[in-house]
Amino acid sequence: MKKMFTIIIFLQILLAQNAFVIDYNNGDLLNIVLNNPEDEILIGTTIQFLGDAEFGLNNVLYALPKSNNQFYQIDTTNATMTQIGTSIPLDGHEWSGLAYDITSSTLYASSTTGNSASGFYTIDISTGTATHIGTTTIAQTVADIAFDDNGQMYAYNLSNSIYLIDKTNGSATLLGNTGLNAAGSWHGLDYSFHDNTMYMSTYNSITWEKTIRTVNLSTGSTTSVGNINHWAGGFAITHPEAEQILGDVNGDNTVNVLDVVSIVGYILGSIEFNDTEMYLADYNEDGDVNVLDVVMIVGFIINN
Repeated sequence: MKKMFTIIIFLQILLAQNAFVIDYNNGDLLNIVLNNPEDEILIGTTIQFLGDAEFGLNNVLYALPKSNNQFYQIDTTNATMTQIGTSIPLDGHEWSGLAYDITSSTLYASSTTGNSASGFYTIDISTGTATHIGTTTIAQTVADIAFDDNGQMYAYNLSNSIYLIDKTNGSATLLGNTGLNAAGSWHGLDYSFHDNTMYMSTYNSITWEKTIRTVNLSTGSTTSVGNINHWAGGFAITHPEAEQILGDVNGDNTVNVLDVVSIVGYILGSIEFNDTEMYLADYNEDGDVNVLDVVMIVGFIINN
């Protein structure tokens, strides 16, 4: 019985889904476990007062501060920031969100006046140039945006609503109420392809409780999965690219012993991985490539 319990706990650890959070106030970059958000690892310090951060093409982490209009790339292994270019929102707006649509390989952004309108844009990841696609006065204070696996954009609008956003023109349709009141700049929204669930990092403006929550994409209602220790300036979950398979490091559309050999070589230091290979090798999506990924891939190969 004790042996079985140990195996169950080990599998729970292997299957955990992680996310990256950037603290709004001090810029700390952290790796957290989504279903146990107080379980965190500090990676380093980035920048204060982010509008959001999001994984784009090849799971490169991008970030936009609320107001200085600089578009950054962040190294998730050490928190090093590199400015790519400049992103300018509409007059009177501040950046509030970033979201990556895997169906079109496009990075989107949102901005808000804070009380009367929200704007939506595409972002050129090579230059940071923002192209305005539409504005809504229905969802007036969008705090973050995210896409599901079908390319539908969602927006978290303060204080307590989830909206469906037309990514072609920015029009907003109310989905439902989140069930809690929120305010300020400390919120995040992102979709996990690991369990096909939308997650939210937020806080209750009445109780000041900071939580990670799941979002019901039929009703907009949310459910807490645990408390988080940070005000989230950035909240991002890694994602698969179209036609990519986790574990398929060599890109031959199958997960087999050749991929295991490559990952072991990386772990031993005999080969190097690029960003895409790193993502595909991180089979349990915990932000690191190690023996746990090898164990899971070998188990997959044996069972298939």
